[in-house]
Amino acid sequence: MRRILSPITNFIWKEYIRANRLNWFLDLNMNTKWIEDLPTKCPPESAVPSEKTFYRLVETIPPSMKDFWSNWKLTPKRSFKVSECIAKACSIFDNPKDCTRQKKYTCHKHKKVIEIKMNPNHGVLENTGKNSHYSWWITGSLKIDQLVFEEVHDQA
Repeated sequence: MRRILSPITNFIWKEYIRANRLNWFLDLNMNTKWIEDLPTKCPPESAVPSEKTFYRLVETIPPSMKDFWSNWKLTPKRSFKVSECIAKACSIFDNPKDCTRQKKYTCHKHKKVIEIKMNPNHGVLENTGKNSHYSWWITGSLKIDQLVFEEVHDQA
C-alpha cells in the first residue's frame, strides 16, 4: 500500500534532506584534505561518493599515483575550457568503451584501461562531461594500494 504524504509533511521531509545534504557538504569541504589544493566551493555540492565501477587510462600496470593526477597538475601552463575546479579533478568514465575511445588521441595511445571499484572513502565525483565522463576529486588520504582495480584488455 502506497502512503501519500501531505504537502506539509512532504515539505518538512524535503527541508530535512536539504539541511542534511548541506551539513554533509560543509563537513566534506571543511574537514576533508584533497590530493590537490582546490578552489573555494570545490568539489561542488552536487558531487557525491560512489561505490560504482569506473574506468581510467593509466601509464602503467600497476598504476602509480601520477596516473591519478589531474590535467591541471600534469599541464599547469595549459589553458582549460573548463573551470579550475573540474580541471583539478581526475577524469574517469563509467563506460569502458568511452574510456577506450580516448586512446584515439596521440597522448593516450600507449595507455592502458583499468577498471576501478570505487569506495566512498576515495573521494567524490560528478558527471561533468559528454557520455560517461565523470570528474573525481580524490581525498588526500587515498593510497594507491587501497584501490581495487583490474586491467581491461581491448576488445577486438
